[in-house]
Amino acid sequence: MRQTEQLKVVYNASDRIEAQAVKPEDLGHGVDINKVSMEDLRYTVDIKGLKAILSCGAQTATKIGRLSKARIIINRRVFYYLPLVRKYLESIAI
Repeated sequence: MRQTEQLKVVYNASDRIEAQAVKPEDLGHGVDINKVSMEDLRYTVDIKGLKAILSCGAQTATKIGRLSKARIIINRRVFYYLPLVRKYLESIAI
């Protein structure tokens, strides 16, 4: 990778995340990928991801997910919509 190139996160057909080297002018919209964290790219997480993001246990993460009305149930899997969780946490912050 040359010094004038940066990494760009790309989602391929099998939903695997890949990093590709691109020139800064090809990134578009002035987004510096070096300043974007994985949490900014995600919309939903499972309970393990929510626990990691909130730095708390399963019961607390589940309670916050329920109170924020961010639960998405698909078959037997439960996901939490992060923008609603963030909005809820901002509303209860002192």
